[in-house]
Amino acid sequence: MPMDIRIEPFSATHAEAVLALFVDTLSSHYGGDHLAHFRRLMDAYDNENVDDVGYNSTRQIGVVAVCAETSSVAGFLNYVVKRHGTAKISPLIVDPTARGAGVGRHLLEHMYQSLSDTGVRNVYCTVDKLNRSASAFFTRQGFQVLGESRDQYLKGHCELILQRSVIHADGTKAADRVVLMKPQTPEHWDAFDRAAQDLSSNETARHSISEIREAAERRPDDVDSKPKIVYVAHRGKAVVGALVLCPKKGGSLKVSTAYWVDESTLEEILAQLESVDEFLTTDGRVYVHMPMESHVVQVMQTRGWRLDAIIPGVESDSTVVGQWSTSHLDAAAQDRHEWMDYHLELQEVIHGREWNKFETPQELAISLMAEVGELAQELQWKSQTGIPDLDTKSIAAELADIYNYLFRLAWHLDIDMLGSCFDKLEKVKQKYPVALAKGNTRKYSELV
Repeated sequence: MPMDIRIEPFSATHAEAVLALFVDTLSSHYGGDHLAHFRRLMDAYDNENVDDVGYNSTRQIGVVAVCAETSSVAGFLNYVVKRHGTAKISPLIVDPTARGAGVGRHLLEHMYQSLSDTGVRNVYCTVDKLNRSASAFFTRQGFQVLGESRDQYLKGHCELILQRSVIHADGTKAADRVVLMKPQTPEHWDAFDRAAQDLSSNETARHSISEIREAAERRPDDVDSKPKIVYVAHRGKAVVGALVLCPKKGGSLKVSTAYWVDESTLEEILAQLESVDEFLTTDGRVYVHMPMESHVVQVMQTRGWRLDAIIPGVESDSTVVGQWSTSHLDAAAQDRHEWMDYHLELQEVIHGREWNKFETPQELAISLMAEVGELAQELQWKSQTGIPDLDTKSIAAELADIYNYLFRLAWHLDIDMLGSCFDKLEKVKQKYPVALAKGNTRKYSELV
């Protein structure tokens, strides 16, 4: 439930409580680096917030959230202003007993208000990927996941890189928001035509608006005719951009042409794209070719699009474009499971309970065989049972046990499982060429 808090500049009276937050909440994510960072912040605060260590840092600013009722420290935020016109959160910590009470949100709002007239364009941070509550908090606050960085602060851990634009204290007026609308009348198309020549575009050799209009009049379900779906972006009565969409045979959707008046408007247009029917209902991914210019790249990263490829010479010998893609499922991308993350978490479970000191290759191999036997029991006398009638939950649990013991055995023997699997697959392909092995089960020595 909400907590009555006040935000105060960091002072020496807060040091002990903030140090406890560092130790209690960051130790598992940063090893000992967080304590060195705490000492660095104390030095900067004693030096009127000037950071003499950071190569690109100008000021380290710390604020605390204090519970009005108990005067206890409920949260801490330090942000460092960079000479490039950006700011980094490093770190934001909320006391576990105060989570869910709005403490982190109040700290961020105080920071935004402080930065609103400083020229800072955006704020970014990094979060240990295993710290799912923190990454979920930042994405709820409008941060976009730009990518990942492994082994950055702690060996074997992966950091998510998140960013969001600075929101000014007065907010955005409704009349200033970008709205996407399909042109319906000749007047709509004429307005689009007049504005297009003054807009930036992802196309070097531009199509005429008459060509785009002709393609937009084709049947949208006739993919072979290359139909176009056009959305014109309006800010009030002004045309400030457009998107020309093209459905593809594989079920994906291409943004074949994009127009924008400036980069902030492009970001708004891409945000609005995520709410149109064609985006939400496409079976595949939505992709676009965009010039590899720094301001455009920043917009695509901020919106969370993935860079699939860098392609030189698409439209001219002097241009390089990037193919970017996204989908309506990408909002939850940070929650998708990955094997590397699972292996890290499995290691933490084993080492945190000190089970590793009981494990030997022999014990693990015996345990692996025992789990294979339990899997066999789940399937025994069920060869005539259809798959829908099997207890797949129990079978999945046994498969997970087998997988865990298999990988723990590989770790103890320092075997690269992925490399070993590819090596074995290559040998299989050599021993069993398709021309000789296709359609039979004979051993390689019997193939002729």
